[in-house]
Amino acid sequence: MARGGYGRRKVRPNLAADREGTRLLNLTVLRRLDPAVADILITAAHVTAYSFDPTKTHWSRKGVEGSLFVVKRNAADEVTGIWFYDPEECEEVAQLFSRAHEWKFETET
Repeated sequence: MARGGYGRRKVRPNLAADREGTRLLNLTVLRRLDPAVADILITAAHVTAYSFDPTKTHWSRKGVEGSLFVVKRNAADEVTGIWFYDPEECEEVAQLFSRAHEWKFETET
């Protein structure tokens, strides 16, 4: 006698295909907003924007939060400031920026 589903097989998600599908969907949406986006380098599930007032030495929340996409663009590079809730995502982005900085330094010398 089969248990839990009366003899039917469990459906197992294809996580690799789901991840790639999500990446392509996000890339399509980002390109609608900015046609210069070439690729998504890394994603953080949830971040919050803060600004720093040096006269008060105080951080204040900007009211902007959500997913973060670090993208490769076919235009000028620019990075502002980033805060991560998940320390693992912060470490992944730090490593990516470190590799990008090393690569840029190597190409300039």
